Amino acid sequence: MQAFIEQARWMHDHHDKRGEAFAQRASTVLAFDGVALSVLIAGLVALKAAVTFDAWIKLNVIVIVVLLLGSATSCLVALAPRKVTVPDSVQLREQWVSLRDHRRSVTMPAHVADSLLGGDQDPVVSAKEEANSRGQWYLKGLSALLAALAAVSVLALQILTRQL
Repeated sequence: MQAFIEQARWMHDHHDKRGEAFAQRASTVLAFDGVALSVLIAGLVALKAAVTFDAWIKLNVIVIVVLLLGSATSCLVALAPRKVTVPDSVQLREQWVSLRDHRRSVTMPAHVADSLLGGDQDPVVSAKEEANSRGQWYLKGLSALLAALAAVSVLALQILTRQL
């Protein structure tokens, strides 16, 4: 029974750490999104007098801004608090009272294992789903950021060809 409890605790900690790692990475991407948007705006203001912005350049700028905002939004969703299910004190108290009063053949470790691995609230599955959700939103944000950087490269080429 103790082996099941230790494995469940390890799995919960593993998924919890995965979720935290995705949240840290998402905060880094979010910060980069903010810096990239600020630099884009400052660069466009500086270049406005020197370069004529045609419809294609304006369209590319809009695409970049939308991608950066989409990336930032995805990262914010990855950072949002999640609902994680764990056995509450009332449930543990009821299990303890049941064990104490009825002296069933079920041992206390069996109650602990059941609270970690089964029943209505499964903390291991909850932690895994939370980490997977954070990871998916992080990847969406990172993908949007990479697409925005590709669009910035296209914008740089458009501006350079206008200058030549």
